[in-house]
Amino acid sequence: MYVEKAQELGRLLVKEDIELVYGGGSIGLMGTIATAVMEAGGRAVGVIP
Repeated sequence: MYVEKAQELGRLLVKEDIELVYGGGSIGLMGTIATAVMEAGGRAVGVIP
């Protein structure tokens, strides 16, 4: 359920021309939303402190 919602949110961000800035992780929901954004043609910027 949460994975599907994260994927939907990623696609919605791209549709609304919103760039994702996130914690840079590739696993969990953070990775899921980043992957969805990039697969939909959007831009995801990972910030790793």
